[in-house]
Amino acid sequence: MLKDKWDKYIKEYEKEYILQQEEKKKNIPMLIELFESFDQKICIPTKIYELMIKGKSEIEKELCQSFSKEQKELLEKWIVCEDNILNDMVEQAFLYGYSLANNLNRESEKFLLEKK
Repeated sequence: MLKDKWDKYIKEYEKEYILQQEEKKKNIPMLIELFESFDQKICIPTKIYELMIKGKSEIEKELCQSFSKEQKELLEKWIVCEDNILNDMVEQAFLYGYSLANNLNRESEKFLLEKK
């Protein structure tokens, strides 16, 4: 059945995600901690974000009213996948941006020292 297929897929994803997070925490523990702190404490949703979430929620509610039970379950699985993709993208962008900023800082310091 299609539902079982997607349940299995999401369970496999979650298992792989946990393994990757554990590996990241071993390799770059401070960056991961910084990202988690940013994600949980510092990142404040903007008004645009809040409006989009509200709109998305209303669309989801309307879709669910017209869907069969199986379609509703598939939509829930799709939302889980979408959320996981977005979360991964945000984490990767944060880590890349932070690393880039540090590299630029080192290059700037090196440039300034060479000018002296």
